[in-house]
Amino acid sequence: LGERGVNSMEADLHMLDCVMTGLPARTLAAQPATSQEEELLRSQVVGSCGMLVRMLLDIGFERHQTLAAYVTRALVFMLPYFRTHGGEGSEVLIKLLALYDGFPLRSPEGAQASHAVITMRRRVSAAVVKLGQAMAGALLPVREQFNLKVQALLNAQAVTGEETSHLYEFLFVLSNPLPSDEERAAFLDGILFEPLSTWQSSQVTQAVTDPTLWFVGALDGGPVADEVWEAQRQQRGRMHGILVTLLCICRRCLPSGGLGIGAAQHAGAGADKVPSSVHRHVQAVLPNLTLLIRSLHTVWTPAFRARVQGEWQIVYKPVEYEATADPEYKISSDLGGDSRMNDLCGWLRHMRDAAYQLAGVLTHFTDGFYGAVMQNPALLDTSFSLLPSLEQRHLRTLLRLFITPMIRHCPPQLHTSIVGPLLPSVLSLLLDRIESGYAEMRERDAGAGGKTEPGSEREDIISDQILRLLHREVVELGVSLFDGGQQTLVLPNTVSGVGPAIGNGVQADGGDGSEAQGAWGKELTEYVAANAAVGSLVVKVLCCTLLWPDSGAFTRAIGGLQRLVPLVKMRAEYHEIVGRDLLRVVLLGLTGGGPAGGQLNTSETPLLHLLRDIFVHLVTVTPVVREVLTQSLGVGPQALDEVQEAVLGRPMAEKKQRAILKEWVRR
Repeated sequence: LGERGVNSMEADLHMLDCVMTGLPARTLAAQPATSQEEELLRSQVVGSCGMLVRMLLDIGFERHQTLAAYVTRALVFMLPYFRTHGGEGSEVLIKLLALYDGFPLRSPEGAQASHAVITMRRRVSAAVVKLGQAMAGALLPVREQFNLKVQALLNAQAVTGEETSHLYEFLFVLSNPLPSDEERAAFLDGILFEPLSTWQSSQVTQAVTDPTLWFVGALDGGPVADEVWEAQRQQRGRMHGILVTLLCICRRCLPSGGLGIGAAQHAGAGADKVPSSVHRHVQAVLPNLTLLIRSLHTVWTPAFRARVQGEWQIVYKPVEYEATADPEYKISSDLGGDSRMNDLCGWLRHMRDAAYQLAGVLTHFTDGFYGAVMQNPALLDTSFSLLPSLEQRHLRTLLRLFITPMIRHCPPQLHTSIVGPLLPSVLSLLLDRIESGYAEMRERDAGAGGKTEPGSEREDIISDQILRLLHREVVELGVSLFDGGQQTLVLPNTVSGVGPAIGNGVQADGGDGSEAQGAWGKELTEYVAANAAVGSLVVKVLCCTLLWPDSGAFTRAIGGLQRLVPLVKMRAEYHEIVGRDLLRVVLLGLTGGGPAGGQLNTSETPLLHLLRDIFVHLVTVTPVVREVLTQSLGVGPQALDEVQEAVLGRPMAEKKQRAILKEWVRR
């Protein structure tokens, strides 16, 4: 490899991949051979693989970035061999981990590493996890050696956020073969000791409590010395680093992550199979995390924004959505090249995403998260008291990463104390935001907005995109509340620099392997259906969605409403909103009277499905349905009796029922 060109190396690697993938499993099996011929074949294959590994390790790639990338890829292709013959695994991983020192993020002169070096280090990080997982059993005797090396890299801040995530996963996969719960508990306590100590320190507590400390020079407008700004920048960097570290570790401990990690004995036969020591650590993380979330929300309150000097107001720009209007958008150019504004803008965004995602991950640990909330209800008040100050994009992220997982994982006995008070206020706020957003969009499209400023069209594109994404997220929440636990909840990965898990449980779709169907999905649906204050708001959101101009949300809402109608058949408190309001909207669409530009007038088939469900389940239960049908369609009671007899008088297929109703509505 060292003497050939790049094209030749690519060809060699492709051939190696094909050969290793095509090897029959029996040629590398650890079990005794069944025949002398098989034994001979196996010895030849294993010998050739061992020789190839030795050749790769003997290549002097430690200071050659291109060679290091190719050797790393070649070693990953050798995974079928390493899974059963991991004797050389220690040397392989020592050489790969040494590449972090050989290709540092910054040179001694302070220059940043090139994009090619960053890419190579990313491949090394992923390879270390895959190889460690394949050889975890063989590496158990030297696990402490790797633990010390990884801790040294982390303490020296010599790795990026994504590399930190991979290195922690590497430690976790090496801990899987530990023979006892006590040893796994000691391992988890060991790697969490320093991050938790730092997170709970008085310095971090002060920093997460007072957001004015983040805005040095942005509030009073006075000049700030470079050394003062650099000190604050480093402090913010340490806050983000510790937050990402906690997120990486907690994600590896997820009860459904499939990594077998843990820490200790289970909390009892009825527990959710989360190691008990994890709950203690979760409760230690929550207080400062909720303070951080509140401080991030405080930055967007009108009073705080008014204190931010004019040129610094650009940190409030929704830069993460600018690519919607301009695919070639770059943050640095929009911020005028000011590295301080660029740094603060990016830091606020990354801290928000990491804080929300960590909070959502912690909701998986029932005893830890909900136990802490019940002991100190102010934790949720701290997190959610400033929601009206947030922008649509922040509400969408909060809903997706934190609120929805918290509601889906809430134990039934806490629905009254957590879900009941939270959902009505959140749904009312979201419904108001979406209604006003679409109203503004209609006025603008009709020419009533009067916006002619330069750049207004770009702003409109971005705001419309954010509004639609928020709308879809709200619909997803509404649908999930009535799905009886059937919908799988996949934790999203939005934190910059935190890669998806590669160890056990890796998902083909690139998820992080942490899924949950909501352990109490049926109980949650029953609670929401029985609580009209919550359930009626959900129905209103889904009903209004049929009138709003977004096809994705429309489709999901139709499916959710079809599941909802049978659930509320015998609940009189829903008959008015379903039998009157929803039915009127459906008939409006089927008769061509829906608002212009929406989905209602172009979606006959799903509306017929919904009409059939409302008619079959409610026409004999509540007089509201007959009243709406006679008023909206201008038919008399006798004609309605005839169609009711035709649809319900004898058993027939749903398709036939829909055909009868369609013909009747179109008369």
